[in-house]
Amino acid sequence: MEEDASKLRAAKRISALQALGLNEDLLQKAVKHGVAQSLICTAFDPRSSKGFIKWAKTNAKLREELALVKGKRWKLSDKRNYPRSLNVDRRIAITAVSGDSQTGCEDGLAPKTRWPKGVATQLACKVNAKQISFADILPSEFSKPVDEETLSTWMLVYYVDEEQKEVRIELSLPVGIDNRGRVSAWDKRIILESWSLEPTVKLQDEMSEEYEVPVERRTNQ
Repeated sequence: MEEDASKLRAAKRISALQALGLNEDLLQKAVKHGVAQSLICTAFDPRSSKGFIKWAKTNAKLREELALVKGKRWKLSDKRNYPRSLNVDRRIAITAVSGDSQTGCEDGLAPKTRWPKGVATQLACKVNAKQISFADILPSEFSKPVDEETLSTWMLVYYVDEEQKEVRIELSLPVGIDNRGRVSAWDKRIILESWSLEPTVKLQDEMSEEYEVPVERRTNQ
């Protein structure tokens, strides 16, 4: 029975990803790359280095792998310093973020992003909340030009569990932010396969690593 349930979950996961033009191997590869790159940090690096490198390199690998997918038309966007990959044909965008210990867990409370998010993420959540389902879009709407601001933004959420020695990830659609600025509400969650974390020496704690830098116009003084 447990084996049958596992196969059913896998089938649902594969189907959900295929509907987005994605596959699990690509998403896992991105996070594995980010985790591996972060291990170059030592106790001499600034405390935020490990987390920042993990976030930056995960996003870099994710965007690189998506750009290599034949015929899927993924393109880069850094509008508002928010690193995303866009697929206008499917009306979706993807970015990678770190989550809390509930990331990748089917039971218990919903996960939250590890750190408070900026204006770009807040806007993405609002857009997602308005576009909960593609089924609500009339066929005629697909022929109209699409602005990247109207795309549904999915998050590849990852968590490195030092105690359980595993990495957990999920691809989820955020729709709400709590009073501390962290994404805390999700319309859809696709829980992906976790994997064992290679034994390493924990050399530093992670501080806030994800940045959405507001750009302000300078005025003459």
